[in-house]
Amino acid sequence: MHAVQPQAILQGLHLCQLTPLLQGLPIGTMPRYSKVPCRVAALRDRSFSASSSSSLRGDITKGGEEQQEEDTAAQGPAVPKAGWLWDRKIKGKPLNRRSLREQNIKPKKSLGQNFMMDDSVLEAITAAAALSPGDPVLEVGPGTGALTRHLLDTGAALTAVEKDNNLHAMLETEFEETATCQLICADVLRINLPELLTTMANQRRVDAKAEKVQVVANLPYYITKDFLVRALPEGGCVSRLLLMLQDEVAIRLSQTEPGGPDWRAMNIIVHYYSNPKYLFKIDRTKYIPAPKVHGAVVEFNLKSAEERVSVPDERAFLSLVKKSFLQRRKALRNALQPLVSSAEALVALEAIGLTADARAQELGLEEFVKLAWELEKVKSQRVLAAVEE
Repeated sequence: MHAVQPQAILQGLHLCQLTPLLQGLPIGTMPRYSKVPCRVAALRDRSFSASSSSSLRGDITKGGEEQQEEDTAAQGPAVPKAGWLWDRKIKGKPLNRRSLREQNIKPKKSLGQNFMMDDSVLEAITAAAALSPGDPVLEVGPGTGALTRHLLDTGAALTAVEKDNNLHAMLETEFEETATCQLICADVLRINLPELLTTMANQRRVDAKAEKVQVVANLPYYITKDFLVRALPEGGCVSRLLLMLQDEVAIRLSQTEPGGPDWRAMNIIVHYYSNPKYLFKIDRTKYIPAPKVHGAVVEFNLKSAEERVSVPDERAFLSLVKKSFLQRRKALRNALQPLVSSAEALVALEAIGLTADARAQELGLEEFVKLAWELEKVKSQRVLAAVEE
């Protein structure tokens, strides 16, 4: 495990200096793993209630003799065939409520810390991630390292960003002998996230199956929007985001149909950059400490720039969407001022089959894209008319 100081990636500094630290485990020095046949059953739409078992009954079936090798410097085996997982157990016992008290680890309300340490939930998230040995994965907010252990057990090359200095120090001690784990002590909202993700994707192990980075996170609820705004556009080097969110927010962001009171600008932005899917609910009592609301896991399958729907100008399109929802009760022809005049907005709305009283919450991604193109035509006609005069 290599600890990476945040100064190297704050303020937009280049990550080329961190190349040796952010690389995956060098080929030829790979830890030895024992193969265990493993069938991962479908975990979609599972709801983890307070009364659910701590194990995934029947979801994960193992066979064969499990072995654990402690000599991490030995030459590893060839990449296993599809349908197999590498079983590598990280040293150290998982923390629980009692051990948290014994180590004087207290969740900080100021950082929105609610630790997820329930094995049934952690196993479900790991199975949903479907990681293969060497796959690059970024974990945001590892906290006590409970999910980190599960992710590392798959053989993935993991980089974890933790803001809490005390937890970062604990994680350094826990994973100091784990060569496939790099730790960064920093605020994920302040680091140069695009450069970090690009570096991880470019320096993945040659035997890794995944070509892009996968992001897994138990996000503090209060940074959900800010993190999504930064992470969603990274479809060029990130395959998907697998996030634990507030259940209400998870339901809203995974909506596909406009029209309701919960349909907001963020819905349009999410669908522009990704294909969201609600996976399963997490009972609030599964967290330590228990928040006032339930949680949920949502996956956002990111779109590359080539896969996104075509718009005249991305920045202008996002501005149009945000402006449209600022005054939700206003008709769009009025809400869009001063971007365009009421008359110009009306011409564009009628061109795509909407009435003069249409409001933002009635439009989905497709309608907003059509509106953007029509407004572009209106602006072009205005410029042309001005030139002719």
